[in-house]
Amino acid sequence: MWVQTLVQQKRLAMLVMDEVHTMLVDSSYRDNLVRCPGRLNHLRQNPSVKCVGLTGTLCPKDERALLQQLDCTEDASCQIFCMPTMRTDLWLGVQQGSTKAFETFVKHHYGLLERGGRVDCMLIFCDTKKQSLVLVATSCLGAGLDMPNVRKVIWFGSGYNGYTLSQAFGRAGRDRRGGEATLWIPPGTAVSEDLQPFASMKRCLTL
Repeated sequence: MWVQTLVQQKRLAMLVMDEVHTMLVDSSYRDNLVRCPGRLNHLRQNPSVKCVGLTGTLCPKDERALLQQLDCTEDASCQIFCMPTMRTDLWLGVQQGSTKAFETFVKHHYGLLERGGRVDCMLIFCDTKKQSLVLVATSCLGAGLDMPNVRKVIWFGSGYNGYTLSQAFGRAGRDRRGGEATLWIPPGTAVSEDLQPFASMKRCLTL
């Protein structure tokens, strides 16, 4: 294997894994993530190679589960460093209403962007049928898009789960000029257990 060759030649000093929380939340449908821990074990057995995992999304309650997924133990060889990741520049909101009301909501916000000269843009995440006048964003856009002028993010539906929604919401205001992110819940839509406190609007809107 190429990595093993690098280790043998002492040309690999560190392995850095970005978005390491995906090892935990995406492993159910991505076989490669299931096989990663076994491959990492070989590297960890070599003290000259350091393994680093980075994430700005992992919930504190899932730290232990991630360590288990990576087959790590909390000892001298595995340390956790935490820093605040709160986006104080991002306004979060929850709306509930019909599809018709949602269309009015979108047109209103689109009009605000147009009056601003369309320098900024808006992302809408939703399930669509047939032709639509909105961009149907994939998980790639939800987790990896880094456009500084995305000012508004709107998710129509359940939000799937806290990890998915927080990644999508994080696309807004990446230039640190602020942004708005709204979860619009249609009637009869079931929300995942971890999103229920957020969606109930009974507490400060944070993810």
